Amino acid sequence: MANSLREKAIDTENRLKKKLYARIPGYVFSNDLFERLVKDSLNINSVWIDAGCGNNSLVYEFSDIAPRGTGIDEVIHPEMLTPMDRFINTTLESIPFEDNSVDLITANMVVEHIVNIDSVLREFRRILRPGGKFIFRTTNKNYPTLFLGNLLPKRLKDKIIFRIFGVSSHDIFVTTYPANTLSKIRKVFASGGFNIDLLLAVEDLHMFNPLVFEISYFLYRLQRMKMFSGLRNCIVCSVSKI
Repeated sequence: MANSLREKAIDTENRLKKKLYARIPGYVFSNDLFERLVKDSLNINSVWIDAGCGNNSLVYEFSDIAPRGTGIDEVIHPEMLTPMDRFINTTLESIPFEDNSVDLITANMVVEHIVNIDSVLREFRRILRPGGKFIFRTTNKNYPTLFLGNLLPKRLKDKIIFRIFGVSSHDIFVTTYPANTLSKIRKVFASGGFNIDLLLAVEDLHMFNPLVFEISYFLYRLQRMKMFSGLRNCIVCSVSKI
């Protein structure tokens, strides 16, 4: 049953993506933008950590261009994609790397789950080399649908997310939103000793239902106006250690 639902969702997504690219040929999803930034920041010698790595898919994906990548997470995912020597089971507040030893830290849909952002950023800053980067993608707390979704009980949200996206409960975590608006990111990272090199709000159009797609397309057109640009649903950011 779960597989058939997932297959149906994938088919719907593919059909809607064709419609999307026909309307907006240059459209870029936030995850594609995030991965481009990560790839452009990596090379064969990069010491790289993917924070909150889940099944370590990012380290797996870029293992050919950055073989020194390591995923860290406080939860061991049941479907790990890499050998365990590319993974460390630890919290983001206690990373077993030496001071000034890491070139890049990445986090994909992780920042919104961090409980103590100040402690985590202190640890990131400790292990990053001067000029080292932290690149992350996260949700925008100001997005109207996200605000409404946060009013639902977690158990109900988990069921809805699984039915629509096929994401199991071990991939769904409590959200805290410590730095999840454009203004809060500027404030938190400036006080944490980082320069903001890139900060963008990106509207990811919804691909799971034709009607919802049309609604999100309308919102995308609306959010092209400057006064609404801060309401886009995702944020992609790159900062560097001062």
